[in-house]
Parts: sequence; structure tokens; C-alpha cells
Amino acid sequence: MKRNEIEKRYINVMCHPSDEGTLVIGEEKVALIDCGMAFCAPEKIEKLKSLLGGRPIDYIIAGHSHYDHIGSIPHMKKVWKDLKVISSEYAATVFTKPGALKMIRELSVTAAKTYRPDDAKLPEYVNDYDDAAFHTDIIVHEGDKIELGGITLEVIATPGHTRDAISFYIPEWKLIKVDETLGVLTSETTMYPVYLVSYLLAREAIEKCAKYDAEFISSPHYGLVSDEVARGYFKLAMDTINECRDLLLKGYYEGKSEEELVEVFAARYRNDNLVDKQPYEAFMLNTVVTIRTTIKECAEPKEQA
Repeated sequence: MKRNEIEKRYINVMCHPSDEGTLVIGEEKVALIDCGMAFCAPEKIEKLKSLLGGRPIDYIIAGHSHYDHIGSIPHMKKVWKDLKVISSEYAATVFTKPGALKMIRELSVTAAKTYRPDDAKLPEYVNDYDDAAFHTDIIVHEGDKIELGGITLEVIATPGHTRDAISFYIPEWKLIKVDETLGVLTSETTMYPVYLVSYLLAREAIEKCAKYDAEFISSPHYGLVSDEVARGYFKLAMDTINECRDLLLKGYYEGKSEEELVEVFAARYRNDNLVDKQPYEAFMLNTVVTIRTTIKECAEPKEQA
């Protein structure tokens, strides 16, 4: 199928570079893969209403349980009261943890203040929900299929960024929607590595996704990539996590402190595009975790290095 035909039913609904959201319109059901940032909810809801012409959102599918991917769930549920949330089993568990829910709320409010500083009422809107809204109705696992009518979403377990991360393959279109385990594009030739829970699992996820017969690739916080980027996407993903590993291990073996390794990481990966995609607080959280994961999984004892 041609790209322009796919884009009529597979629509990027991001409302900000930090946001996420892909609308998939089947003949029978409508799914929103990652409903995105809470501060984007008012604009996104109006956009979705316009695109759907009265059709409801049937499913919100959580690629993983971070606030920038699922923060809008409570606000979407206020509009489409019958929608079902689909996630991995691990994400369903995350949604029951008070600490995780507290972080989702706090980071969502921070993002609203950071990216919409002139909207004094937005933080209150973002914060106005019951934590119980974060509830998984349908749990999916590797190999499960979500049928939308003429469109099938095949679930691919891709842990590495988080333990609950899932990606999707749409065989009718030969399209793969990858999660952040494979990295986040910051330009057509650069990626930001975010293997928070495991470098080794991230490698496995890249290798797994590369085996699919995909002609089109949809990248997180980006959308459908160009044909040229798609041809080298998985190599770029693998090269990026390997470079990150080597960069951090080099600094670690040189005796750099964690604070110094954060500076090394930021100098390499926090470019202007990433500043727009991720608030500083979230970047710092991710960076420290990535550093610790790399050292735990990949470092030899210093006396052997």
C-alpha cells in the first residue's frame, strides 16, 4: 500500500514535540496508540473529534506507562466514556502503584508549566482527575492481535526502555510502530538512547523488530519516517545504543563520577530538538537511570578494565 493511503487511516496526532499519539482508524474500531501528554489533551481532543466525525475512540493502547505516553488517559475518558485501555501486563501493574501514579501526575503538571507557561489554568486542568482512571481493561502479550477491522495490530514485546514497552506490526501495511526501547529520533540521522531498564534487552528488541518485513516505520515522538530513514533505522538504533554504552563505559573506567557522566551524556545527546521533546527534569531522571543500567550490565570490575 502507498504511504498516502496509509496516512488516511494512520494519523500522527501529536500536538507538541514532547507529545505522542497515533490514531489508527479501522473499519470497525478506532484505536489511539499512546494518547500522549496531559497538557496536550484539550487540543488533541478537538483534533480527534474533527478527524473522526462523530466516531468514538474505542481503544487507547499504552506503548508503555510513562506520563508522556499515557498522561491524557483520564481526560480522554471524560469525553469517550466507553473507551477501553489496552496495555501490557506489567503496565497494568504500574497503574496500581501509588508512587508511579504520583510521578505521572507531578511530571504532567511540570510539563504543562514548562511548555505552556502562559496558560495559567492548564496545570489545574492537567491535575483534575482521579488516579483510578489509569486502569487497564485489556491486557495483551507478545503475539496477541488487536483487530480493528481491516487493520491488525500484532503485539511485539520490546522491553528495554521500560519493562512494559510494546511495539506493533500491521501486516496489511507492512508497517511497524516501534516503542522508545529502540531510541528516539532527534533528527533524520541522530537518535537519543533511552534503554532505562536494560541495554541487553534493547539490543534484543532492535534485532527482533528488524526481522519483520516492514516497509514503513513509525517512530516514537516523531511519526512515520521517510523511506530513506527507514532503510537505515535499525542500524542507527543499534549503533546509537552501542555508542552510548561505549561512551559511558569509557568515562566510568576513567573514574568519572555519576554527575560527570551525566554531563558527558548531555553533551552528546541533548540537542535543541531533544530540549523540545523532553523537559529537563525527565531528561535528568532518564539519564541517571541509563548510566546506572549501563554500568550494572556492561561494566567489568575496574581493576580488570
